[in-house]
Amino acid sequence: MKVVTLIQRKPGTTRAAFKDYYEKNHAPLGTRYFPFDKYVRNHLDSSIPADLPFDVYMEAFLDRTKALGLLNGDVAKVFDEDEKRFMNAPPRPEGFDANERLVSGPPRGVDPRGTPKSAFFVSNTGGADPKAFFDAVAQWGKGLGEKTNATRVMLDEVIPGHSVTFFKSDAVLVLWTGHTFTTTPKAPAGIRIDAVLALDSQETSKEDLAANFGKR
Repeated sequence: MKVVTLIQRKPGTTRAAFKDYYEKNHAPLGTRYFPFDKYVRNHLDSSIPADLPFDVYMEAFLDRTKALGLLNGDVAKVFDEDEKRFMNAPPRPEGFDANERLVSGPPRGVDPRGTPKSAFFVSNTGGADPKAFFDAVAQWGKGLGEKTNATRVMLDEVIPGHSVTFFKSDAVLVLWTGHTFTTTPKAPAGIRIDAVLALDSQETSKEDLAANFGKR
């Protein structure tokens, strides 16, 4: 299962301070308690519109039920206290579950820290059935990836009924590209672009995931 979490920084702090604390403190803490198969923090560098209500697009590949079962008692207290130091997360950050589709490029490995990406939150405005909509987004994304020399294009297909209140999009298209979109590109009919994100990706290696899990 892929779980995406959208996390906002604590009011009065900068994105740089949020990212620094997340990477040096919170991410290592998470790997000690949760059995991640893959753990990626995609930090926002910029976005259109600029005032999105989150600062990181976090991807976690793990058993959601098992993870939630671990988040209780003293463990919940540990995370509540740490999140209050840098997140705006009352009572806990939320997100959505997604099916990840490889649109073009090689299968995912472990990306070097600092890998640049672009992401598009998109909605189905044409009334197409979900599969047809996802296929149309994938086709559009493949062409967009070719234009920007993207090494990989992925599509996060949001599972219905598994999203936060403020997140209204139906899918997220992610391009592994250093191209920064300063304007919103034109999408095909039936696809509305809700937001455009420039991301700085930070991923924990498989070796570190294995070495850290279980340490207290």
